[in-house]
Amino acid sequence: MRSAAELGISVTADDFHWRTDSLETQITLLRAGAGVGVMHICLAERDRELVQVWDSVPIPPLDVWLVCHRDSWKNARIRALINFLSSRLRADLQ
Repeated sequence: MRSAAELGISVTADDFHWRTDSLETQITLLRAGAGVGVMHICLAERDRELVQVWDSVPIPPLDVWLVCHRDSWKNARIRALINFLSSRLRADLQ
């Protein structure tokens, strides 16, 4: 609701009939016609049952954190993965 308010959209808890942190559950609910949801375009485009209804909402910048346990950083494979992900995320944000 806070993010919507920052975009100039006024919503209250009464405007939401369901809430889930599970992307799989969200997609299942959307396929069942449970309402309108927000999701990544690349996922929605793969599902012919979903229809885009609003494409003009600006998305505010989001912080992205890539973290690992300090001991994991010592592992060369994990460090290589983190370096790869960091470079890809940085490239995608530019």
